[in-house]
Formats: sequence, C-alpha cells, structure tokens
Amino acid sequence: MKYFLLVLSLFAVTSARGAVIVGGITFNDNAFADTLISSTGTFFGSDGFNPIAVQTALTDTDPGTYAICLGGPTDCSLTLGFTDNILVNGIGADLAVFELGSIEDAFQITLNGITKQYLTANVGAVPNGLDLNLALVNLDDFGYAPNAIISQFVLRSVETSPSSFPTFSLIGAVNTEVSAVPEPSSLALMGAAGALLGLRKLRHQNQ
Repeated sequence: MKYFLLVLSLFAVTSARGAVIVGGITFNDNAFADTLISSTGTFFGSDGFNPIAVQTALTDTDPGTYAICLGGPTDCSLTLGFTDNILVNGIGADLAVFELGSIEDAFQITLNGITKQYLTANVGAVPNGLDLNLALVNLDDFGYAPNAIISQFVLRSVETSPSSFPTFSLIGAVNTEVSAVPEPSSLALMGAAGALLGLRKLRHQNQ
C-alpha cells in the first residue's frame, strides 16, 4: 500500500504546475505563446533590435517586455505558436493579447483564413511603468468548432493614430490543452514509479 501511495504522490507532483496571473486573468501552466515562427517588417524589442530579443519579449511570462513595429501597419506581422500548451476553442474568451502604452491600440488576428480586428482596453496594471492593455479573442469568431485545437496564428499591427502602433507584450491561451509529450522530469518520475512497482512485485513473489 505504501508503494502505491508513493506512486500517486509522484504523479501528483508532475501535475501540480504553476499558474501565472496577468491583467486579472489566470493562465494555467504558464500558457503563453512560446515560439516566434516568423515575422515580417522591422520590430524593436524592449532589449533592442535583436530578433532574438523580440522573440524573448513575446514568448516570456513578463508583461513588461515588448515588441513594437517600426514601419507602417501593413509592414509588420508576427506568426506565433504554442507548443507545450495548445490553444483550444473553449467556453468564452480563448486568447488574451496584451500590449503596453498610454494609448489603447488595435491589432488584427488571422486564423482559419479569417482576419478580425480588436481594440485593447486598459486593465489598470503598470508593469515596468507602462500601462497594460488587453483584448480578449473568442475562437468562435473564426469559425472553429468547440474544442478545436490551434497551434499558431498571425498577429498584425494596426495604426490607430499617427505614429501609434500596438506594443505587443504577452499573448496567452485562456483555454488550453497541455501537450501529450511528457517533459523529461515527468519521464524520470514515471520511470521511478515503474521501478517501485516492479520492486514491490518482486518482493511479493519472493515471500
């Protein structure tokens, strides 16, 4: 019995992942876009012009880092993806797009061959001295069926006033499905659990 309880406790550790709260929204398992697949145009990141810095700013968990387009609104686009937490069409809003600045800006998202435009609204937070704005996206707007899985999307800048473009911060999946690929730590724990069960069986046979 004690071996069985130990195995259960090992699996409980693997499932107990952290949550991050940004702008009043709880993102389970740090469910933010975690890969920059491609981009067009010139983006300036909070750490400079380095494309790696732009990728880091958009795929970390810090709402104070950012990337902003330095060209016209039609010049800049980002294709972002989810790998460990896959975006799912659930109930209500599915995707949260955060941007920074005193002016609430607009952006476009393209999914399933459909492009929609959204306007952000201030959430009252001020990461790194910058106002945090948010827009929520419902995947129903793009014709997805309930529980449909989306791994990537296209995000575009929109000019809302002269020289004002969205300063993209974080993009988070409100509704997610964790990837079925086990993490290395999970595999190690599973192996330990299997070894304990095997040891228990062997001891039982030798009694």
